[in-house]
Amino acid sequence: MELRYLGQGEFQGVLDHYASQLKAKGYKQEILSATPESERHRFSMTSEVLDFEIRRVGSDGGIEVVLVDLIR
Repeated sequence: MELRYLGQGEFQGVLDHYASQLKAKGYKQEILSATPESERHRFSMTSEVLDFEIRRVGSDGGIEVVLVDLIR
């Protein structure tokens, strides 16, 4: 399963929202890569793995979020 969002949003606020919600459900967070323009994270819990990516898009505050449910 894959979830995508493309629109306006505050980069750090959106990242913090997803991370806090997933960690509250028991997922452990691993940062795979981070630059000023994008970040990739992996959230895992037992046999469940979610890959999360957030990117800045354009110069007007746009962001793209991709959340992928990986099957182990």
